[in-house]
Amino acid sequence: MNQKSIKGLKKEIVRESALEVGYYEGTREAIMVAAPDILEKVMASDVAGYLTKLATNNDIGFDNLFVSEAVRLMSYSEFKQVAHKFFGYTRTNEEILAEPITLSRAAYENLQERAENNFMNKTTSKAISTKSLEIQAENEPVAYNPLTEEIAYLVSDSSNAVPYFDENLISNYKSEQPELSLILAKIKSHVSPDLYQQIHSFLQGMDPIGSSKDPVFMETFVELANQVLEANDQQIIQHSAQDQATNESWQLHYFLDQNTMPGINKDEVINYLEHEVAAYYRGSLAELRIFDKDDVEVESYLVDRDTFIGNEINQVKSYTQNDNYVDLATGFKLQNLGVEITPEVLNDFLNAEPKQSNLKK
Repeated sequence: MNQKSIKGLKKEIVRESALEVGYYEGTREAIMVAAPDILEKVMASDVAGYLTKLATNNDIGFDNLFVSEAVRLMSYSEFKQVAHKFFGYTRTNEEILAEPITLSRAAYENLQERAENNFMNKTTSKAISTKSLEIQAENEPVAYNPLTEEIAYLVSDSSNAVPYFDENLISNYKSEQPELSLILAKIKSHVSPDLYQQIHSFLQGMDPIGSSKDPVFMETFVELANQVLEANDQQIIQHSAQDQATNESWQLHYFLDQNTMPGINKDEVINYLEHEVAAYYRGSLAELRIFDKDDVEVESYLVDRDTFIGNEINQVKSYTQNDNYVDLATGFKLQNLGVEITPEVLNDFLNAEPKQSNLKK
Protein backbone atom coordinates (compact mmCIF):
# COMPACT_ATOMS: atom_id res chain seq x y z
CA MET A 1 0.00 0.00 0.00
CA ASN A 2 1.15 3.53 -0.70
CA GLN A 3 1.43 6.31 1.86
CA LYS A 4 -2.04 7.70 1.14
CA SER A 5 -3.68 4.30 1.61
CA ILE A 6 -1.78 3.57 4.83
CA LYS A 7 -2.79 6.94 6.27
CA GLY A 8 -6.37 6.22 5.21
CA LEU A 9 -6.29 2.87 7.03
CA LYS A 10 -4.95 4.60 10.15
CA LYS A 11 -7.80 7.12 10.07
CA GLU A 12 -10.36 4.35 9.57
CA ILE A 13 -9.07 2.48 12.63
CA VAL A 14 -9.20 5.63 14.76
CA ARG A 15 -12.69 6.44 13.50
CA GLU A 16 -14.26 2.96 13.54
CA SER A 17 -12.05 1.18 16.15
CA ALA A 18 -9.53 -1.60 15.58
CA LEU A 19 -12.10 -4.31 16.18
CA GLU A 20 -14.44 -2.95 13.49
CA VAL A 21 -11.63 -2.90 10.93
CA GLY A 22 -10.28 -6.24 12.14
CA TYR A 23 -6.78 -7.24 13.18
CA TYR A 24 -4.65 -10.33 13.62
CA GLU A 25 -3.41 -12.09 16.74
CA GLY A 26 -0.23 -10.47 18.06
CA THR A 27 -1.10 -6.95 16.88
CA ARG A 28 -0.78 -5.42 20.35
CA GLU A 29 2.68 -6.95 20.80
CA ALA A 30 3.75 -5.79 17.32
CA ILE A 31 2.66 -2.23 18.16
CA MET A 32 4.79 -2.23 21.30
CA VAL A 33 7.81 -3.31 19.28
CA ALA A 34 7.25 -0.67 16.57
CA ALA A 35 6.63 2.06 19.15
CA PRO A 36 8.52 1.19 22.38
CA ASP A 37 7.13 4.23 24.23
CA ILE A 38 3.50 3.65 23.22
CA LEU A 39 2.52 2.23 26.61
CA GLU A 40 3.54 5.46 28.33
CA LYS A 41 1.68 7.51 25.71
CA VAL A 42 -1.51 5.49 26.10
CA MET A 43 -1.30 5.73 29.88
CA ALA A 44 -1.08 9.52 29.59
CA SER A 45 -4.05 9.78 27.21
CA ASP A 46 -7.70 10.50 28.00
CA VAL A 47 -8.67 6.81 27.82
CA ALA A 48 -6.16 5.62 30.44
CA GLY A 49 -8.72 5.60 33.24
CA TYR A 50 -11.25 3.63 31.21
CA LEU A 51 -8.54 1.24 30.03
CA THR A 52 -7.56 0.59 33.62
CA LYS A 53 -11.18 -0.14 34.48
CA LEU A 54 -11.47 -2.59 31.57
CA ALA A 55 -8.22 -4.28 32.54
CA THR A 56 -9.24 -4.53 36.18
CA ASN A 57 -12.53 -6.16 35.19
CA ASN A 58 -10.82 -8.43 32.65
CA ASP A 59 -13.11 -6.97 29.99
CA ILE A 60 -12.46 -8.21 26.47
CA GLY A 61 -12.84 -4.61 25.27
CA PHE A 62 -9.42 -3.81 26.73
CA ASP A 63 -7.49 -5.11 23.73
CA ASN A 64 -9.67 -3.26 21.20
CA LEU A 65 -9.44 0.06 23.03
CA PHE A 66 -5.71 -0.26 23.64
CA VAL A 67 -4.95 -1.06 19.99
CA SER A 68 -7.26 1.70 18.73
CA GLU A 69 -5.75 4.34 21.02
CA ALA A 70 -2.21 3.18 20.28
CA VAL A 71 -2.83 3.53 16.54
CA ARG A 72 -4.15 7.06 17.09
CA LEU A 73 -0.99 8.02 18.97
CA MET A 74 1.49 6.34 16.62
CA SER A 75 3.42 8.29 14.03
CA TYR A 76 3.04 7.40 10.38
CA SER A 77 6.44 5.67 10.30
CA GLU A 78 5.53 3.61 13.37
CA PHE A 79 2.09 2.64 12.09
CA LYS A 80 3.53 1.69 8.71
CA GLN A 81 5.46 -1.12 10.45
CA VAL A 82 2.26 -2.71 11.80
CA ALA A 83 -0.30 -1.74 9.14
CA HIS A 84 -0.16 -5.27 7.69
CA LYS A 85 -1.61 -6.57 10.96
CA PHE A 86 -5.02 -5.05 10.08
CA PHE A 87 -7.56 -6.60 7.73
CA GLY A 88 -7.86 -3.47 5.63
CA TYR A 89 -4.23 -3.68 4.55
CA THR A 90 -3.54 -4.73 0.96
CA ARG A 91 -0.06 -6.04 0.24
CA THR A 92 1.83 -5.01 -2.89
CA ASN A 93 3.50 -7.59 -5.12
CA GLU A 94 6.87 -6.58 -3.69
CA GLU A 95 5.64 -7.21 -0.15
CA ILE A 96 4.27 -10.62 -1.10
CA LEU A 97 7.64 -11.56 -2.59
CA ALA A 98 9.42 -10.24 0.49
CA GLU A 99 7.29 -12.25 2.91
CA PRO A 100 9.50 -14.63 4.90
CA ILE A 101 9.19 -18.31 4.02
CA THR A 102 9.37 -21.21 6.48
CA LEU A 103 12.46 -23.30 5.85
CA SER A 104 14.06 -26.15 7.67
CA ARG A 105 17.70 -25.67 8.66
CA ALA A 106 18.94 -28.00 5.94
CA ALA A 107 16.77 -26.36 3.26
CA TYR A 108 17.89 -22.87 4.28
CA GLU A 109 21.57 -23.76 4.11
CA ASN A 110 21.00 -25.54 0.81
CA LEU A 111 19.54 -22.35 -0.64
CA GLN A 112 22.51 -20.38 0.65
CA GLU A 113 24.96 -22.83 -0.90
CA ARG A 114 23.14 -22.77 -4.24
CA ALA A 115 23.23 -18.99 -4.26
CA GLU A 116 26.92 -18.88 -3.40
CA ASN A 117 27.77 -21.37 -6.13
CA ASN A 118 25.80 -19.37 -8.67
CA PHE A 119 23.36 -22.21 -9.41
CA MET A 120 20.47 -19.75 -9.40
CA ASN A 121 19.67 -18.22 -12.76
CA LYS A 122 20.80 -14.58 -12.60
CA THR A 123 18.93 -13.76 -15.79
CA THR A 124 15.58 -14.19 -14.06
CA SER A 125 13.35 -11.13 -13.96
CA LYS A 126 14.94 -8.42 -11.81
CA ALA A 127 11.52 -7.74 -10.30
CA ILE A 128 11.97 -10.81 -8.09
CA SER A 129 13.70 -9.52 -4.99
CA THR A 130 16.33 -11.56 -3.16
CA LYS A 131 14.34 -10.72 -0.05
CA SER A 132 12.04 -13.60 -0.97
CA LEU A 133 14.65 -15.90 0.58
CA GLU A 134 15.00 -13.82 3.72
CA ILE A 135 14.28 -15.26 7.14
CA GLN A 136 13.31 -12.32 9.29
CA ALA A 137 13.91 -11.90 13.00
CA GLU A 138 10.88 -11.44 15.20
CA ASN A 139 11.12 -9.44 18.42
CA GLU A 140 8.13 -10.27 20.57
CA PRO A 141 7.66 -8.86 24.08
CA VAL A 142 6.37 -11.74 26.18
CA ALA A 143 6.69 -10.75 29.85
CA TYR A 144 7.23 -7.80 32.18
CA ASN A 145 8.87 -7.55 35.60
CA PRO A 146 7.04 -4.78 37.51
CA LEU A 147 9.68 -4.66 40.25
CA THR A 148 12.64 -4.01 37.97
CA GLU A 149 10.70 -2.70 34.93
CA GLU A 150 12.50 -5.24 32.78
CA ILE A 151 10.86 -6.59 29.62
CA ALA A 152 11.49 -10.08 28.25
CA TYR A 153 11.63 -10.37 24.46
CA LEU A 154 11.52 -13.55 22.44
CA VAL A 155 13.85 -13.00 19.48
CA SER A 156 13.65 -15.43 16.57
CA ASP A 157 16.48 -15.28 14.06
CA SER A 158 17.33 -18.64 12.55
CA SER A 159 20.56 -17.30 11.04
CA ASN A 160 22.02 -16.33 14.42
CA ALA A 161 20.55 -18.68 17.04
CA VAL A 162 23.03 -21.56 17.08
CA PRO A 163 23.19 -24.32 19.70
CA TYR A 164 26.34 -25.46 21.47
CA PHE A 165 27.47 -28.46 19.44
CA ASP A 166 28.78 -30.72 22.18
CA GLU A 167 31.74 -32.91 21.17
CA ASN A 168 29.74 -35.92 22.37
CA LEU A 169 26.89 -35.17 19.97
CA ILE A 170 27.04 -37.93 17.37
CA SER A 171 24.38 -36.81 14.89
CA ASN A 172 25.37 -34.31 12.24
CA TYR A 173 22.96 -33.54 9.41
CA LYS A 174 25.83 -32.06 7.38
CA SER A 175 27.78 -35.31 7.40
CA GLU A 176 27.71 -37.52 4.32
CA GLN A 177 28.34 -40.60 6.48
CA PRO A 178 25.39 -42.75 7.56
CA GLU A 179 24.31 -42.35 11.20
CA LEU A 180 25.45 -45.87 12.06
CA SER A 181 28.99 -45.11 10.89
CA LEU A 182 29.05 -41.97 13.05
CA ILE A 183 27.94 -43.97 16.09
CA LEU A 184 30.60 -46.63 15.52
CA ALA A 185 33.33 -44.01 15.11
CA LYS A 186 32.34 -42.37 18.38
CA ILE A 187 32.28 -45.70 20.23
CA LYS A 188 35.66 -46.71 18.78
CA SER A 189 37.27 -43.51 20.08
CA HIS A 190 36.01 -44.12 23.64
CA VAL A 191 36.35 -47.85 24.33
CA SER A 192 38.98 -50.58 24.18
CA PRO A 193 39.50 -52.51 20.93
CA ASP A 194 37.98 -55.64 22.51
CA LEU A 195 34.77 -53.87 23.52
CA TYR A 196 34.55 -52.22 20.12
CA GLN A 197 34.83 -55.56 18.33
CA GLN A 198 32.13 -56.99 20.61
CA ILE A 199 29.77 -54.16 19.66
CA HIS A 200 30.74 -54.28 15.99
CA SER A 201 29.92 -57.99 15.87
CA PHE A 202 26.24 -57.09 16.21
CA LEU A 203 26.40 -55.73 12.67
CA GLN A 204 27.56 -58.79 10.79
CA GLY A 205 26.11 -58.75 7.29
CA MET A 206 24.40 -55.40 7.78
CA ASP A 207 24.60 -52.45 5.37
CA PRO A 208 25.47 -49.26 7.35
CA ILE A 209 23.55 -47.00 4.99
CA GLY A 210 20.42 -49.12 4.83
CA SER A 211 20.55 -49.90 8.54
CA SER A 212 20.80 -46.23 9.46
CA LYS A 213 17.47 -45.61 7.77
CA ASP A 214 15.74 -48.39 9.68
CA PRO A 215 14.59 -46.93 13.04
CA VAL A 216 13.73 -50.36 14.46
CA PHE A 217 17.17 -51.71 13.71
CA MET A 218 18.87 -48.58 15.05
CA GLU A 219 16.92 -48.81 18.29
CA THR A 220 17.83 -52.50 18.65
CA PHE A 221 21.50 -51.85 17.91
CA VAL A 222 21.68 -49.01 20.44
CA GLU A 223 20.15 -51.25 23.11
CA LEU A 224 22.69 -54.01 22.39
CA ALA A 225 25.59 -51.54 22.35
CA ASN A 226 24.48 -50.04 25.64
CA GLN A 227 24.52 -53.46 27.29
CA VAL A 228 28.24 -53.58 26.55
CA LEU A 229 28.94 -49.92 27.31
CA GLU A 230 27.17 -50.11 30.66
CA ALA A 231 30.24 -51.74 32.23
CA ASN A 232 32.19 -48.57 31.39
CA ASP A 233 29.48 -46.20 32.73
CA GLN A 234 28.81 -45.16 29.15
CA GLN A 235 25.75 -45.21 26.92
CA ILE A 236 24.39 -44.09 23.56
CA ILE A 237 21.31 -41.93 24.05
CA GLN A 238 18.84 -42.00 21.17
CA HIS A 239 16.09 -39.41 20.71
CA SER A 240 13.47 -39.11 17.96
CA ALA A 241 12.61 -35.52 17.01
CA GLN A 242 10.13 -34.18 14.48
CA ASP A 243 9.10 -30.98 12.75
CA GLN A 244 5.32 -31.16 12.55
CA ALA A 245 5.19 -28.28 10.07
CA THR A 246 7.29 -30.08 7.45
CA ASN A 247 6.90 -33.70 8.64
CA GLU A 248 10.69 -34.01 8.75
CA SER A 249 12.06 -36.29 11.45
CA TRP A 250 15.49 -37.03 12.88
CA GLN A 251 17.03 -39.83 14.94
CA LEU A 252 19.52 -38.00 17.16
CA HIS A 253 22.30 -39.75 19.06
CA TYR A 254 24.60 -38.66 21.86
CA PHE A 255 27.50 -40.43 23.63
CA LEU A 256 27.14 -40.02 27.39
CA ASP A 257 30.26 -40.89 29.38
CA GLN A 258 29.71 -40.63 33.14
CA ASN A 259 33.48 -40.82 33.68
CA THR A 260 34.02 -37.46 32.00
CA MET A 261 30.54 -36.01 32.53
CA PRO A 262 29.61 -36.77 36.15
CA GLY A 263 26.23 -35.45 37.22
CA ILE A 264 24.79 -35.31 33.69
CA ASN A 265 21.77 -37.57 33.30
CA LYS A 266 19.79 -38.93 30.38
CA ASP A 267 16.90 -36.47 30.79
CA GLU A 268 19.26 -33.51 30.52
CA VAL A 269 20.77 -34.90 27.32
CA ILE A 270 17.34 -35.52 25.78
CA ASN A 271 16.32 -31.96 26.68
CA TYR A 272 19.46 -30.72 24.89
CA LEU A 273 18.74 -32.88 21.83
CA GLU A 274 15.09 -31.81 21.60
CA HIS A 275 15.22 -28.14 22.53
CA GLU A 276 18.60 -27.11 21.13
CA VAL A 277 19.72 -29.45 18.37
CA ALA A 278 16.27 -30.39 16.99
CA ALA A 279 15.01 -26.84 17.55
CA TYR A 280 17.94 -25.65 15.42
CA TYR A 281 16.96 -28.10 12.68
CA ARG A 282 13.31 -27.00 12.88
CA GLY A 283 14.17 -23.30 12.88
CA SER A 284 12.49 -22.78 16.27
CA LEU A 285 15.70 -22.03 18.16
CA ALA A 286 15.47 -18.48 19.49
CA GLU A 287 16.86 -16.14 22.11
CA LEU A 288 15.14 -14.90 25.22
CA ARG A 289 16.54 -11.43 25.87
CA ILE A 290 15.91 -9.35 28.97
CA PHE A 291 16.09 -5.55 28.66
CA ASP A 292 16.09 -3.13 31.58
CA LYS A 293 14.10 0.11 31.77
CA ASP A 294 16.86 1.90 29.83
CA ASP A 295 16.59 -0.65 26.97
CA VAL A 296 19.95 -2.20 27.86
CA GLU A 297 20.18 -5.96 27.43
CA VAL A 298 21.02 -7.53 30.79
CA GLU A 299 20.43 -11.25 30.18
CA SER A 300 20.16 -13.63 27.24
CA TYR A 301 19.15 -17.30 26.97
CA LEU A 302 19.02 -19.81 24.11
CA VAL A 303 15.49 -21.24 23.99
CA ASP A 304 13.11 -23.34 21.91
CA ARG A 305 10.39 -20.96 20.75
CA ASP A 306 7.88 -23.82 20.45
CA THR A 307 7.96 -24.34 24.23
CA PHE A 308 6.78 -20.74 24.77
CA ILE A 309 3.49 -21.07 22.89
CA GLY A 310 0.75 -20.53 25.47
CA ASN A 311 3.30 -20.80 28.28
CA GLU A 312 5.33 -17.61 27.93
CA ILE A 313 5.27 -16.39 31.53
CA ASN A 314 6.20 -19.72 33.11
CA GLN A 315 9.04 -20.19 30.65
CA VAL A 316 10.44 -16.73 31.33
CA LYS A 317 10.25 -17.40 35.07
CA SER A 318 12.00 -20.73 34.61
CA TYR A 319 14.90 -19.39 32.54
CA THR A 320 15.45 -16.25 34.61
CA GLN A 321 14.77 -17.97 37.95
CA ASN A 322 12.61 -14.98 38.78
CA ASP A 323 8.94 -15.37 39.73
CA ASN A 324 8.09 -11.67 39.45
CA TYR A 325 7.33 -11.69 35.70
CA VAL A 326 3.75 -11.08 34.59
CA ASP A 327 2.00 -10.77 31.23
CA LEU A 328 1.87 -7.38 29.53
CA ALA A 329 -1.79 -6.73 30.33
CA THR A 330 -1.15 -7.30 34.04
CA GLY A 331 1.88 -5.04 33.82
CA PHE A 332 -0.37 -2.33 32.41
CA LYS A 333 -2.74 -2.68 35.36
CA LEU A 334 0.12 -2.49 37.85
CA GLN A 335 1.55 0.65 36.27
CA ASN A 336 -1.84 2.29 36.65
CA LEU A 337 -2.12 1.63 40.39
CA GLY A 338 -0.38 4.91 41.13
CA VAL A 339 1.81 3.40 43.86
CA GLU A 340 5.35 2.09 44.08
CA ILE A 341 5.37 -1.58 43.11
CA THR A 342 7.02 -3.51 45.93
CA PRO A 343 7.11 -7.30 46.39
CA GLU A 344 4.27 -6.96 48.89
CA VAL A 345 2.13 -4.86 46.53
CA LEU A 346 2.79 -7.28 43.67
CA ASN A 347 1.92 -10.30 45.80
CA ASP A 348 -1.31 -8.72 47.09
CA PHE A 349 -2.31 -7.66 43.58
CA LEU A 350 -1.71 -11.08 42.02
CA ASN A 351 -3.52 -12.89 44.81
CA ALA A 352 -6.49 -10.58 44.34
CA GLU A 353 -6.65 -11.29 40.59
CA PRO A 354 -9.61 -13.47 39.47
CA LYS A 355 -8.66 -17.01 38.56
CA GLN A 356 -10.51 -16.95 35.24
CA SER A 357 -9.81 -14.29 32.64
CA ASN A 358 -11.33 -13.56 29.25
CA LEU A 359 -8.75 -10.88 28.54
CA LYS A 360 -6.95 -11.52 25.28
CA LYS A 361 -3.24 -11.98 26.00
